[in-house]
Amino acid sequence: GLFSWLFVLTVVRDLLLALLFLFALLFKPMPALQASITTAGAWLIPLISLGATILGFFNARRTPKIVPVDIYLDTLPAELDGLSFAQITDLHIGPTIKKDFVKKIVRATNELKSDAIVLTGDLIDGDVHGLAEHTAALSLLSAPLGVYAVTGNHEYYSGAEQWVQEFKRLGLTVLENEHVVLKSADHKVVLAGVTDFDAQRFDANQASDPQAALHGAPDD
Repeated sequence: GLFSWLFVLTVVRDLLLALLFLFALLFKPMPALQASITTAGAWLIPLISLGATILGFFNARRTPKIVPVDIYLDTLPAELDGLSFAQITDLHIGPTIKKDFVKKIVRATNELKSDAIVLTGDLIDGDVHGLAEHTAALSLLSAPLGVYAVTGNHEYYSGAEQWVQEFKRLGLTVLENEHVVLKSADHKVVLAGVTDFDAQRFDANQASDPQAALHGAPDD
């Protein structure tokens, strides 16, 4: 992250100096301004980069902000008004995201008391053997209508088949181009999940297929 900030800000500074150089060739030299940008950049670039990196470090480790999203459906039965799903995505448990952070996520999610929980991919960055202790807290996720997951591209980078089995062992229902019918307030809700859009690059049998995911779903 620090290198990225240093690189981008240095490019921005050099572009400004290049524009000033062209301006000097076409119109009038501005040595004082060029010197100011050169000198100020030498100090500001590392300071801004370091500050942004430190801010990003702490921001990445705090419990993520919960964002409520209201979904309005004209055909939704009145009895299902207020049905709620908690969505967790892109945890990237791995070299920098460890079990303590995962426990915070699980605690915050359970406190929402949603009807169901959905985990929408890229949960991990590594293999099962190395991350099992850090993903274990996912087994504590709880919701009346269940906890469901789909694969993201990072699951395929790290061995999707093994991770799917591990997620199931942790009590998650993994939807691989399939659906479940949830029953709430005497009404049925279809929850369908597909594999990652690029899954076929890793396994032709895992190609994302929304039609297959909804095959056999109730018409109502």
